[in-house]
Amino acid sequence: MSGAQGQPRQSGRALRTAVLLSAGFLQGVCLILVPAGSFIWKAPEWSGLTDQQYGSLFLAMVLAAITSSAWLQRLMAWCGKTPVFYAGIISNALYLGALLATTVTAGHQTLSFLVLVGGNLLLGLGFGWLVAVLNILVVDLYPLRRDPAITGLHACLGSGAAVAPLLVTFFSAQGMWHLSALVCLVGFGVTGIWAWLSGSTVGPAMETAAVRAQRQESSA
Repeated sequence: MSGAQGQPRQSGRALRTAVLLSAGFLQGVCLILVPAGSFIWKAPEWSGLTDQQYGSLFLAMVLAAITSSAWLQRLMAWCGKTPVFYAGIISNALYLGALLATTVTAGHQTLSFLVLVGGNLLLGLGFGWLVAVLNILVVDLYPLRRDPAITGLHACLGSGAAVAPLLVTFFSAQGMWHLSALVCLVGFGVTGIWAWLSGSTVGPAMETAAVRAQRQESSA
């Protein structure tokens, strides 16, 4: 069924679930790219970060994640779930862009550090927004199976985190470590478009027979 003009149509629940789980998987990859590539960021021929600079990257991410989570409810009340979902996607994409930018700043420690700090601030914002709204969206899709739905989402996050070191190791062996970030960036682009076309973040979940029966029993 098509929505109003200018709005994405809502597709089947299985497709919408796949979109949301894909976003969760990619978020898991993003979280581990920097730890998995520590040997890159500390290498003198690349960013040349000190241990203190490298550790501060995670502090920036944590502070940004706490801030974004603290303001999440107000933000969603103001603009709804869809803008928050895409804000998370865009923040993660900008973070990946910052990682790619370090290929240009290679050999310039201070500049590389500033780029990476900015990128990790964006990662924290993206993580705080995207994971929170994904939890809400999967529960909307499976209101009577919320625990398995959330567990499945978190399993995808964990799977992405497990795949990230493999990506970095594989591409680093080819002398092209930056492709790990580029692959993830393309994945977020595809997922964002897929989410829009399928209406994965728009409107309430389709009412299942079980939910309809429960609602009718409650009103009887």
